[in-house]
Amino acid sequence: MTPLSLGEAEALARKAARGAGLDWGTAEEAGRAVRWLCAHQLPGGEALAGLLMASDGVPPQRRAPVCGAVWRARAGCLCPVTAGAALADRAGAGPQAVTLADLAWPLLLLPFAQAAAARHGATLRVAWPGFRADVAAGALALGPAEAGEAARAAEVTCRPVPGPQGEGRPRGYRAALRPGARAALERFAARTYAPATQAGRLAGAGAGLTDND
Repeated sequence: MTPLSLGEAEALARKAARGAGLDWGTAEEAGRAVRWLCAHQLPGGEALAGLLMASDGVPPQRRAPVCGAVWRARAGCLCPVTAGAALADRAGAGPQAVTLADLAWPLLLLPFAQAAAARHGATLRVAWPGFRADVAAGALALGPAEAGEAARAAEVTCRPVPGPQGEGRPRGYRAALRPGARAALERFAARTYAPATQAGRLAGAGAGLTDND
């Protein structure tokens, strides 16, 4: 594991998401989601790295949700960041039950569900086969969690429940990213860096071709 501060993990995740082709607003959502997961000692960086590698080269709009009776992507697996943002945006009228089909890296949905629940002082249960979590303002309780690092869930449900049930998660202040996940995020983040120009290289080399004598 490679320890980072939560702020460093958020910044790296944000740049990686932007490097993978997400717009800045969605990239910021991805960064905040990774920070929230890492603060609850869940593998948010690993989930985002897996998501970006699996969807590299796929136009983001193809994986955005079509919000019908069951939320689906236009093609392939549904992106948990864009689906989560839509879930949080729709929470204004109160928490609602939602079913999402073919959701990639569903762990990334939890921070958005928590934000939606917190707006109304409610509790939302997010579940897929082998995993269950209840989220509320300032609270996360896990039930079965063996499938927490699933790369895909055929069906994810998010619905209101009376209150959190399960094992509470302690909060941490460091993000322990596995080396492979950190390296993948850094590769995506590097795409946001402007390529060096000939003029810039010469300026950085001091006098360059200029003879000051």
